Amino acid sequence: MHRHSLTLLLTIAGLIPCRCLPSSRLGSVSWPQRHGSLGGQQEPASQLLHHGECLWKKTLGTGIACPIISGGRCIETAVTGKKGQEQFVVSAFDALTGKDPWKTSFPAGKLPEITWPNQHAS
Repeated sequence: MHRHSLTLLLTIAGLIPCRCLPSSRLGSVSWPQRHGSLGGQQEPASQLLHHGECLWKKTLGTGIACPIISGGRCIETAVTGKKGQEQFVVSAFDALTGKDPWKTSFPAGKLPEITWPNQHAS
């Protein structure tokens, strides 16, 4: 099984809204369904800034699912650790600052084999 480290650049897994929205709008960004409000892993171009500044980035483990963006927070899941000792991690991040107010983890158990280039989040 190939493992790819997921770096939360606010572009991975369709997090373009946090990355590109003005800070005044970050609190209003919400993805009520899988892959964003329109289901396409991105927000409408009318909501994006043109200069493309990255507000913050985080390095996570292997991606497990699409992020949840609501109430000014980004909630992300990942698997970390060596094969056979994986931990399932759920982390919350402030969408504006990237600070993590909370994180929890537990043993992931036996995971199914995923063939490259896919991940559990595919």
